[in-house]
Amino acid sequence: MRSFRVDWYEQHPWLDYSTTNDATYCLYSFLSRDAMTMEGEVTVYAQPGAGYKNWKKATSKDGFRKHVGQNCSKHHSAALEYDNRKTTVQDVALAIEDQSISERLQNRSRIKFILDVCLLLAKQEIAFRGNNEKDNSENKGNFHEFVQFMTDNNNIFPTLYRLICLVCVLPVSTATTERSFSAMKRIKTRLRTTMGDTWMSDLMLLAIERDLTNKVDKDAVIDLFNDITPRRKRF
Repeated sequence: MRSFRVDWYEQHPWLDYSTTNDATYCLYSFLSRDAMTMEGEVTVYAQPGAGYKNWKKATSKDGFRKHVGQNCSKHHSAALEYDNRKTTVQDVALAIEDQSISERLQNRSRIKFILDVCLLLAKQEIAFRGNNEKDNSENKGNFHEFVQFMTDNNNIFPTLYRLICLVCVLPVSTATTERSFSAMKRIKTRLRTTMGDTWMSDLMLLAIERDLTNKVDKDAVIDLFNDITPRRKRF
Protein backbone atom coordinates (compact mmCIF):
# COMPACT_ATOMS: atom_id res chain seq x y z
CA MET A 1 0.00 0.00 0.00
CA ARG A 2 1.42 3.31 -1.04
CA SER A 3 1.62 6.36 1.22
CA PHE A 4 2.64 10.00 1.12
CA ARG A 5 6.29 10.62 0.28
CA VAL A 6 8.29 13.47 1.79
CA ASP A 7 10.25 14.08 -1.41
CA TRP A 8 7.04 15.28 -3.06
CA TYR A 9 7.52 18.55 -1.18
CA GLU A 10 10.56 19.32 -3.33
CA GLN A 11 8.63 18.86 -6.58
CA HIS A 12 5.44 20.51 -5.33
CA PRO A 13 6.22 23.14 -2.64
CA TRP A 14 2.54 24.04 -2.38
CA LEU A 15 1.69 20.64 -0.84
CA ASP A 16 0.52 20.42 2.76
CA TYR A 17 0.17 16.95 4.27
CA SER A 18 -2.15 16.12 7.18
CA THR A 19 -1.07 13.16 9.29
CA THR A 20 -4.51 13.10 10.95
CA ASN A 21 -6.46 12.75 7.70
CA ASP A 22 -3.64 11.04 5.79
CA ALA A 23 -4.34 13.42 2.93
CA THR A 24 -2.66 16.25 1.05
CA TYR A 25 -3.93 19.78 0.52
CA CYS A 26 -2.90 22.77 -1.55
CA LEU A 27 -1.56 25.41 0.81
CA TYR A 28 -2.39 28.21 -1.64
CA SER A 29 -5.97 27.04 -2.24
CA PHE A 30 -6.52 26.19 1.43
CA LEU A 31 -5.56 29.73 2.52
CA SER A 32 -7.46 31.43 -0.28
CA ARG A 33 -10.40 33.58 0.78
CA ASP A 34 -12.47 31.68 -1.80
CA ALA A 35 -11.52 28.24 -0.42
CA MET A 36 -14.96 27.40 0.97
CA THR A 37 -16.77 28.51 -2.19
CA MET A 38 -14.53 26.72 -4.70
CA GLU A 39 -16.20 24.14 -6.89
CA GLY A 40 -15.01 21.13 -8.84
CA GLU A 41 -11.79 19.19 -8.44
CA VAL A 42 -9.99 22.01 -6.65
CA THR A 43 -12.20 21.58 -3.56
CA VAL A 44 -10.37 18.31 -2.82
CA TYR A 45 -7.24 20.34 -2.08
CA ALA A 46 -8.90 23.36 -0.49
CA GLN A 47 -11.47 22.18 2.06
CA PRO A 48 -10.59 20.56 5.44
CA GLY A 49 -13.02 17.65 5.09
CA ALA A 50 -11.59 16.59 1.77
CA GLY A 51 -7.94 16.13 0.79
CA TYR A 52 -6.21 14.16 -1.94
CA LYS A 53 -5.41 10.53 -1.03
CA ASN A 54 -4.95 8.68 -4.31
CA TRP A 55 -1.23 8.01 -3.85
CA LYS A 56 -1.01 5.69 -6.88
CA LYS A 57 -1.88 8.53 -9.25
CA ALA A 58 -0.30 11.35 -7.24
CA THR A 59 2.61 11.88 -9.63
CA SER A 60 0.68 11.15 -12.82
CA LYS A 61 -1.12 13.64 -15.02
CA ASP A 62 -4.33 12.89 -13.13
CA GLY A 63 -2.73 13.69 -9.78
CA PHE A 64 -0.95 16.82 -8.58
CA ARG A 65 -0.32 18.12 -12.10
CA LYS A 66 -4.03 18.07 -12.85
CA HIS A 67 -4.68 20.29 -9.85
CA VAL A 68 -2.02 22.80 -10.92
CA GLY A 69 -3.48 23.05 -14.43
CA GLN A 70 -2.79 25.89 -16.82
CA ASN A 71 -1.64 29.44 -16.03
CA CYS A 72 -5.23 30.62 -15.64
CA SER A 73 -6.26 27.84 -13.24
CA LYS A 74 -7.67 28.44 -9.77
CA HIS A 75 -4.44 27.06 -8.33
CA HIS A 76 -2.38 29.79 -9.99
CA SER A 77 -4.87 32.45 -8.89
CA ALA A 78 -4.62 31.19 -5.31
CA ALA A 79 -0.80 31.14 -5.57
CA LEU A 80 -0.77 34.76 -6.74
CA GLU A 81 -3.08 35.74 -3.87
CA TYR A 82 -0.77 33.92 -1.44
CA ASP A 83 2.33 35.74 -2.76
CA ASN A 84 0.59 39.13 -2.49
CA ARG A 85 -0.56 38.37 1.04
CA LYS A 86 2.91 37.15 1.99
CA THR A 87 4.45 40.38 0.68
CA THR A 88 1.95 42.41 2.71
CA VAL A 89 2.74 40.42 5.86
CA GLN A 90 6.47 40.94 5.29
CA ASP A 91 5.94 44.68 4.83
CA VAL A 92 3.95 44.82 8.07
CA ALA A 93 6.65 42.80 9.85
CA LEU A 94 9.34 45.18 8.59
CA ALA A 95 7.28 48.18 9.71
CA ILE A 96 6.86 46.65 13.17
CA GLU A 97 10.58 45.88 13.34
CA ASP A 98 11.46 49.46 12.33
CA GLN A 99 9.10 50.78 14.99
CA SER A 100 10.64 48.44 17.54
CA ILE A 101 14.15 49.64 16.68
CA SER A 102 12.98 53.26 16.94
CA GLU A 103 11.41 52.59 20.34
CA ARG A 104 14.58 50.91 21.60
CA LEU A 105 16.67 53.90 20.50
CA GLN A 106 14.25 56.30 22.19
CA ASN A 107 14.26 54.24 25.39
CA ARG A 108 18.05 54.13 25.34
CA SER A 109 18.17 57.91 24.88
CA ARG A 110 15.76 58.45 27.79
CA ILE A 111 17.72 56.18 30.12
CA LYS A 112 20.93 57.97 29.13
CA PHE A 113 19.25 61.30 29.92
CA ILE A 114 18.23 60.07 33.39
CA LEU A 115 21.76 58.78 34.01
CA ASP A 116 23.18 62.17 33.02
CA VAL A 117 20.91 63.85 35.58
CA CYS A 118 21.95 61.36 38.28
CA LEU A 119 25.65 61.84 37.55
CA LEU A 120 25.29 65.63 37.50
CA LEU A 121 23.56 65.69 40.89
CA ALA A 122 26.20 63.32 42.30
CA LYS A 123 29.09 65.41 40.99
CA GLN A 124 27.58 68.60 42.42
CA GLU A 125 26.85 66.84 45.73
CA ILE A 126 23.18 67.72 45.52
CA ALA A 127 20.55 65.65 47.33
CA PHE A 128 18.32 63.58 45.05
CA ARG A 129 15.14 63.11 47.04
CA GLY A 130 12.74 65.65 48.46
CA ASN A 131 10.68 65.57 51.64
CA ASN A 132 7.48 64.96 49.67
CA GLU A 133 7.59 63.24 46.27
CA LYS A 134 3.84 62.67 45.86
CA ASP A 135 2.10 63.77 42.66
CA ASN A 136 0.40 66.71 44.36
CA SER A 137 3.65 67.99 45.88
CA GLU A 138 4.85 71.40 44.68
CA ASN A 139 8.48 70.35 45.12
CA LYS A 140 9.25 66.65 44.59
CA GLY A 141 12.98 67.00 45.16
CA ASN A 142 15.96 67.93 43.03
CA PHE A 143 15.95 64.81 40.84
CA HIS A 144 12.27 64.93 39.87
CA GLU A 145 12.23 68.69 39.44
CA PHE A 146 15.41 68.74 37.33
CA VAL A 147 14.17 65.95 35.05
CA GLN A 148 10.84 67.74 34.63
CA PHE A 149 12.59 71.03 33.90
CA MET A 150 14.86 69.44 31.30
CA THR A 151 11.89 67.69 29.68
CA ASP A 152 9.80 70.87 29.48
CA ASN A 153 12.70 72.96 28.16
CA ASN A 154 14.49 70.42 25.99
CA ASN A 155 14.48 72.60 22.87
CA ILE A 156 15.48 75.89 24.49
CA PHE A 157 17.91 74.49 27.07
CA PRO A 158 21.14 74.95 25.02
CA THR A 159 20.42 78.68 24.62
CA LEU A 160 19.27 78.96 28.22
CA TYR A 161 22.44 77.23 29.44
CA ARG A 162 24.69 79.71 27.61
CA LEU A 163 22.68 82.59 29.04
CA ILE A 164 23.05 81.26 32.59
CA CYS A 165 26.81 80.85 32.11
CA LEU A 166 27.04 84.44 30.89
CA VAL A 167 25.07 85.75 33.88
CA CYS A 168 27.27 83.78 36.30
CA VAL A 169 30.54 84.94 34.75
CA LEU A 170 29.54 88.58 34.28
CA PRO A 171 29.96 89.70 37.95
CA VAL A 172 33.43 88.14 38.08
CA SER A 173 34.61 89.61 34.80
CA THR A 174 33.41 93.11 35.74
CA ALA A 175 34.55 93.08 39.40
CA THR A 176 37.11 95.64 40.58
CA THR A 177 40.46 94.64 42.11
CA GLU A 178 39.44 95.85 45.58
CA ARG A 179 36.24 93.82 45.46
CA SER A 180 38.09 90.69 44.34
CA PHE A 181 40.64 90.91 47.18
CA SER A 182 37.85 91.55 49.68
CA ALA A 183 36.05 88.39 48.57
CA MET A 184 39.27 86.36 48.73
CA LYS A 185 39.88 87.62 52.30
CA ARG A 186 36.42 86.49 53.42
CA ILE A 187 36.98 83.06 51.86
CA LYS A 188 40.35 82.73 53.60
CA THR A 189 38.82 83.65 56.97
CA ARG A 190 35.97 81.19 56.43
CA LEU A 191 38.38 78.36 55.65
CA ARG A 192 40.49 79.04 58.77
CA THR A 193 37.49 78.97 61.10
CA THR A 194 35.87 75.83 59.64
CA MET A 195 38.87 73.67 58.78
CA GLY A 196 39.22 70.54 60.95
CA ASP A 197 39.76 66.79 60.78
CA THR A 198 36.05 65.98 60.41
CA TRP A 199 35.56 68.63 57.76
CA MET A 200 38.60 67.44 55.79
CA SER A 201 37.43 63.81 56.06
CA ASP A 202 34.03 64.77 54.68
CA LEU A 203 35.65 66.62 51.80
CA MET A 204 37.79 63.59 50.96
CA LEU A 205 34.72 61.35 50.95
CA LEU A 206 32.88 63.72 48.61
CA ALA A 207 35.91 63.90 46.34
CA ILE A 208 36.09 60.10 46.16
CA GLU A 209 32.37 59.87 45.34
CA ARG A 210 32.80 62.49 42.65
CA ASP A 211 35.70 60.55 41.13
CA LEU A 212 33.58 57.39 41.09
CA THR A 213 30.82 59.14 39.16
CA ASN A 214 33.35 60.04 36.47
CA LYS A 215 34.09 56.33 35.98
CA VAL A 216 30.47 55.27 35.47
CA ASP A 217 29.98 53.61 32.07
CA LYS A 218 26.55 54.79 30.95
CA ASP A 219 26.33 52.30 28.08
CA ALA A 220 27.06 49.44 30.47
CA VAL A 221 24.34 50.65 32.83
CA ILE A 222 21.85 50.86 29.96
CA ASP A 223 22.73 47.36 28.76
CA LEU A 224 22.37 46.03 32.30
CA PHE A 225 18.98 47.69 32.62
CA ASN A 226 17.92 46.25 29.26
CA ASP A 227 18.76 42.73 30.46
CA ILE A 228 16.42 43.03 33.44
CA THR A 229 13.11 41.32 32.59
CA PRO A 230 10.23 41.64 32.85
CA ARG A 231 9.65 45.38 33.17
CA ARG A 232 6.23 46.57 34.22
CA LYS A 233 6.62 50.00 32.71
CA ARG A 234 8.17 50.99 29.39
CA PHE A 235 9.74 54.41 29.05
